Amino acid sequence: MKDAESAGLHPRIAKKVLYGGYGEDEHMLTTDVSASEEKALRLIGLAKRAGKLACGREATLISMKKKRAYVVIVARDASERTILDMEKQAAHYGLQLVGLGDRSELGLYTGTDIRACVAVEDEGFARGILSNVKS
Repeated sequence: MKDAESAGLHPRIAKKVLYGGYGEDEHMLTTDVSASEEKALRLIGLAKRAGKLACGREATLISMKKKRAYVVIVARDASERTILDMEKQAAHYGLQLVGLGDRSELGLYTGTDIRACVAVEDEGFARGILSNVKS
């Protein structure tokens, strides 16, 4: 990391350069998701960078209430309370609920530690995610 820092890069950017976008502990992260699920997770990351993703339970609920959400994604290892609450709210607002990845994977692709649920607020991203989850 010293070489990247001496090149004038911020330490966090240097870490991303050296470890391919992951931290030192995460660069050897292995997951058992299929290629289509990984593509869906990558689309979630793109939606986040585009500002079309509501991350976290409260933000997801607000997005649904304001009718900005197109699809709700819940981590497969989310708490039973979170899953039941999201199922109920998604049914109430007529949204599709998708179980995808686990909390750490959702967090990794959204740039945070862990995330139990997210809402996609763009129709194109939602369509792409659903097509990759269904296939």
